[in-house]
Amino acid sequence: MRGLSAVVLLCLLAAGCVGTAEEAGPAGVSSAVSTPPSGELTPTDVAFVELAIPQNESALAAAQLTLKRSGSNPSLLALAQQVDSGYRAELERLNGVLTAAGLTRSDQHDGHDMPGMITALELEALDKAQGKAFDDQMGAAFRAHLQESLTVAQSELSAGTAKPVLELGADIERTRTELLGRLGAP
Repeated sequence: MRGLSAVVLLCLLAAGCVGTAEEAGPAGVSSAVSTPPSGELTPTDVAFVELAIPQNESALAAAQLTLKRSGSNPSLLALAQQVDSGYRAELERLNGVLTAAGLTRSDQHDGHDMPGMITALELEALDKAQGKAFDDQMGAAFRAHLQESLTVAQSELSAGTAKPVLELGADIERTRTELLGRLGAP
């Protein structure tokens, strides 16, 4: 999975490097790249938002499953409650960024088994798990999600440009770090 994570990171960084050349240097190499007007989303910003949305949605499904398990580990239940409330607010902000930019969600990541997304098959397997096995497997799924979500947010922070998206990236970085700390060591 880590290899795919690096691919996602490289795609985000590459998207942030694409722009309109203001002036071409020797051999057609751009010596300056224009940045979009303030508030406009770059390809990096859009890629971040469109990846964060399904990451959040998959984690919300996992949180709902965890919350249905009244016998789950109390710390796992607390994490699921925080994910449930916090991620819903993030989704509103993420979708709001697209709406404000006049964009519609592309759903390009739907059905993909990408790092940071808890798949329908994983949720199905988790639903069948019981007791400590459920807690351990759900904890591992949340940990993988949080780590990858943190990586994607950090990519936005290093290559994104739109202020509202950078603010979202910073908030996601902060909350994922906090949630990973709460989840503890594997």
